[in-house]
Amino acid sequence: MIVASRWPLLEKVFLRFGMPVAVVDLESTGGNLYEDRVTEVALVKFEQGRVVRHEWLVNPQKPIPQFVAGLTGISDGMVADAPVFAEIAGELFSVLKGCVLVAHNSRFDYTFLKHEFHRAGIGFSSPALCSVQLSRCLYPQFYKHSLDSIIERLGIVVEDRHRAMADVSALCDYLEYSLSEHGVEEWIRQCFRLMNPKPLPAALPERLREQLYGLPDGMGVLACFDGGGKVNYIGTFERVYSEVSALLDSGKAPFDWCNTEEVRFFPHWAGCMPIRLKRNWSGIMGWIVTYLPKICLKHLRPSGLKKVQTAY
Repeated sequence: MIVASRWPLLEKVFLRFGMPVAVVDLESTGGNLYEDRVTEVALVKFEQGRVVRHEWLVNPQKPIPQFVAGLTGISDGMVADAPVFAEIAGELFSVLKGCVLVAHNSRFDYTFLKHEFHRAGIGFSSPALCSVQLSRCLYPQFYKHSLDSIIERLGIVVEDRHRAMADVSALCDYLEYSLSEHGVEEWIRQCFRLMNPKPLPAALPERLREQLYGLPDGMGVLACFDGGGKVNYIGTFERVYSEVSALLDSGKAPFDWCNTEEVRFFPHWAGCMPIRLKRNWSGIMGWIVTYLPKICLKHLRPSGLKKVQTAY
């Protein structure tokens, strides 16, 4: 639903991010990424001067604990006829694709979404900004930075606290306030410094940006091809988008992106990943890190090897 923005500063400043921004909140049956499930998704998307709201109730396919139902106001009866996450995954993915995801404790929301999308057969990744970290940075004089504390401190009026859209709106109110208080340049500088995963550099060719933004944030092997179809890089990653975007942001690109025309990701080769418990490799683990990418490469281009490198 397109709405008249009550956040005019955010609307203007987010244009400078160079990509759409989605302020997101999830409600779930609990905090366990593997056992719990989403019950509600809400977001406000800022894109090219438009502000659009999206929200979904989601059937978690498991009982909602009484404590959680009392906190969020979402009961088993409310979600009984709602779609399961897999049924909204395609629509939600199309809304979030190519966005910077902003959330209060984005590590939870981003990771929870990533797991839900994975269960629906979709690889998801995006740059993310945690507004908790932004609050700590902009307001170090305050000890508490939970959304409850910010709402109380600023006197933000919230209806249906702990419902997803109400929390998104409160978060946007806080972001608008912090932007007006600290000024555009400092606010933007801190946002880009804190983003994790990082956005991709604007200098990347558009074709390559689209492919890299299409990478999941999971484990596997990344192969890069030049214009002639030869492999110029292959490497193993634990969280491919996060690690590649961080390397590109630091100027330490693991591949020659100027001569890269195509990237391919192979999650079914996740067995190439060593267990990162030790840094001093020896024996069989050292062999895995050194030689297994080369073996994988032969399945891509038997004679195309120019350079083999791992992410370690």
